Amino acid sequence: QRRVHGYAVGVPRACTAGPSLINNHLHFRIQYHRVDKDTMFSVGDSGVDGEIKGQSKKKPKQKKQRATEDTESYLVVGVTIEPFSVEWPEGGPAASECHADFNPYSAKVVPLTTKFRGQIYWTYGVTWVEEPNIRWASRWDSYLRTSTADTNSRIHWLSILNTILIVLCLVSAIFVSVVRILRRQIAQYNLNFDLSKDETLEVQREESGWKVISGDVFRAPRHHAALTVFVASGSQIFVMVCATLTISLAGFLSPARRGAFMTALLSTFVLSAAVSGYVAARMHIKFGGTKSWLLIFQVGSFVPTILFTAFSICNALLRSVKSSGSVPVLTLLSLLCLWLLVAIPLALVGASYGFRVLPTPNPKKTNAIPRPIDPSLEPNFLRNEIVFFATGALPLAALFLELRFILASVWQGVVYYVFGFLSIIFVLWAITVALTSIVLVYHKLTSENYNWWWVSFIFPSSCGLHISLFFVYYFFTGLSITSKIASTMYFVYMGLAVVMYVLCAGAVGFFATWKFILVIY
Repeated sequence: QRRVHGYAVGVPRACTAGPSLINNHLHFRIQYHRVDKDTMFSVGDSGVDGEIKGQSKKKPKQKKQRATEDTESYLVVGVTIEPFSVEWPEGGPAASECHADFNPYSAKVVPLTTKFRGQIYWTYGVTWVEEPNIRWASRWDSYLRTSTADTNSRIHWLSILNTILIVLCLVSAIFVSVVRILRRQIAQYNLNFDLSKDETLEVQREESGWKVISGDVFRAPRHHAALTVFVASGSQIFVMVCATLTISLAGFLSPARRGAFMTALLSTFVLSAAVSGYVAARMHIKFGGTKSWLLIFQVGSFVPTILFTAFSICNALLRSVKSSGSVPVLTLLSLLCLWLLVAIPLALVGASYGFRVLPTPNPKKTNAIPRPIDPSLEPNFLRNEIVFFATGALPLAALFLELRFILASVWQGVVYYVFGFLSIIFVLWAITVALTSIVLVYHKLTSENYNWWWVSFIFPSSCGLHISLFFVYYFFTGLSITSKIASTMYFVYMGLAVVMYVLCAGAVGFFATWKFILVIY
C-alpha cells in the first residue's frame, strides 16, 4: 500500500460502517505568544525561517520597519491542521454560521457523505491560541510528542536493537573463529620459536596458514594508485559524515531550515579534503611510491568531478522545462570555484604534510620474490560470487529501517530530526562493516592468499548493490513520480548516494583490516 502524506480527503466506508465521508473543512489551530520588540528584532535579524514581519526577501535594500512601543509583536510557535466533514446548507455557509463560535467537533454538524448531490463548499476555520510557555527555540518539540513521532521513535529503537544484534553476532563469530584460533596459533608459534633456539632440542618449525605468508602480506597490491584514490576519497566522505552528525547533535542544524543540512554537508566535505590528501600521501609512500602531486590532484578531483557533472546534468534538465528548482549559472560557478580554489588546495596542503611524515616500518620484511598462491587452498565460499552478495546483506540490515526515514525526508518532504538515532546507527554500521571485512580477510589469509588489499575494500562496499536495488524498490512502491525528468533525477541522485556509500564503506573496511593485520603480525 502506497503511503500518502498530507491530510485525508475523506473517510472510507470501511471505517464509518456507512457511506464514505468527504473532508471539505480544514480547521487551523495556530499557537502564538507575545514578545517584546528586542526579542522580535533579534529573531528577525537572525534570519531564522525567513522574515518574521512578512517582508519579502527580494527587496534587501528596503529597510525593516521597526515596531513602535505601541505595536505588539507575536511569534507563531505551532500550527495544527485537522480535516472535518461538514455538509453546508444549500447556497453555502451563511454569515451566521461562519463565526468564532463554530465548533466542528459539535454533534450538530452533519457530515458530508458521498451520497450528497449538489455543490460542495470547501471551507476553513482558524483558532488562535496564546501559548506563552512555548519558546521560539523549542517550537518543534510539540511535533516530537505526536502519535506519529511516538511510532517513529519505536521504529528507530527497533532499528538500533536490530543493529546491535547483528554486531553481537559478528563479534561472537570473530571471537569463536578468529580470536581463539589466533591465540592458539600465536602461542604455538612462539613455543616452536623458543624451542628452535634450544640446541639440545632440534625442533623444525612448521609454518602454515596465515603465518607462512608473513613475508608477502605487506606487498603492495596491483593498481595501488587506484586503490589509494578510492580509499582517500572514502576517508573524506567518512570525515564529512562524522563532522555533520556532530554539528547536528550540537543543535546547530534546525529541522526548519532544510537547506542548512546540505550546506553543512558541502562545507564539511570541502574542508575534509585535507584529510583525503593526507591519507593519499601516506598510502602512496607506504606502497613504495614517490612524491606525486598528480595523484593528489586525482584524489581531490575524483568525487567532486562526479558530483559536479551529475548536478550539472540534472540542472540542465530542470532548466529545459523551465523549472523553478534549477539553480542559476552563477551558483554552478560558485561551486566550481569552491572545488578548484578551496578543496584541491586543501588536499595539497594535507598531502604536503603526509609526504613529510616518515612511513612506519612493517612488522615483517617483504620478500624479494613473491610467493606463489595455490588457489586450491582457498575455501569455495570465498571464490563464490554468492559470498560477495551475502556480505553486503549485513550492513544493509543495519541501515534498512533508518534508510526509509532518510528517503522519506529527501523525496517526500518529511522532517527528519532524530540525529541522535542516526548517529548511533552510523557507529553500529561502521562496526558491522569493519568486522565483516576482518572475518573475510582472515579466512583469505588462512588459505595462504596475501592479496587482501582490494578484498578489504570491495567486500565491505558490496552493500552498494543491495542499496541500489532498495532504491529501485522504493521508487516503485514509495513514490508517485510520473515525470521522466523527475525519474531521471531520482536515479541520478540515488546513484551518487550509492557511489558515496561504496567509497565510505570500502575505506572503513580497508583501515579496519589493515589495523587487524598489523596486530596479528
